[in-house]
Amino acid sequence: MSDDKKLNSDYVAELFELQSHVNANRAQAYAARSRVTENAIEGLKMVLAAFSENRQILNEVTENIFRIRKGLIRCQENLSTEEQEVLIDKAELDYLNHRASLTGHVLDINSSMSKVNQTVIGLLGTISKTNSKVYEYNTVQHKINLDLVNNGRPNRGLKALATKNAKTTATLTDRAQKNSEYLEEIFEKTEINSESLSETIRNLKDELELIDSQWESIESMQHLCFEMLSDL
Repeated sequence: MSDDKKLNSDYVAELFELQSHVNANRAQAYAARSRVTENAIEGLKMVLAAFSENRQILNEVTENIFRIRKGLIRCQENLSTEEQEVLIDKAELDYLNHRASLTGHVLDINSSMSKVNQTVIGLLGTISKTNSKVYEYNTVQHKINLDLVNNGRPNRGLKALATKNAKTTATLTDRAQKNSEYLEEIFEKTEINSESLSETIRNLKDELELIDSQWESIESMQHLCFEMLSDL
């Protein structure tokens, strides 16, 4: 037993510290991934809210504005029917020009979201490759265990192995330190992203309040237009 202790005495303390360091990095890595995932989900929710909620309300407001304008034009008694139609056509062209421009923006957004999809597909591919490597590694290590069960392990070459273990311990200690530094960078970026997302959420809420205020104003104008049309 004393001989065994001498074999690994050069690195046993460092190995113990390395075990703690690697396990701590693993826990931190999963914590970082959880934060990143939360940001991604929150970001997607905001994209949907900005596009599906705020944008659709704005589109409805735009349609109502031009529908009211057409109604108001028809209320202009000093204009002939043909003159009214020219102004109504102008309003329709203004609206169609606006819609065509928005369609271009929508296509740009769709293109950007397509790139996001490609990024996700790439991430899934990377995860799958990593999983395959871990599976292959586990297969090899399982065979080593089976060999230990079936054939045991002779004691020759253990001094050389101990020397190699010491070098491996030093190498892995450096790698663990680099991983820790990389984790700190990821946490910093994640925190910055979280703050940016929180600010964006506040901006979207402020935007929605402005949209609601505009909607109320359009509703009042719509009621006025209805009364004017009723008096014709």
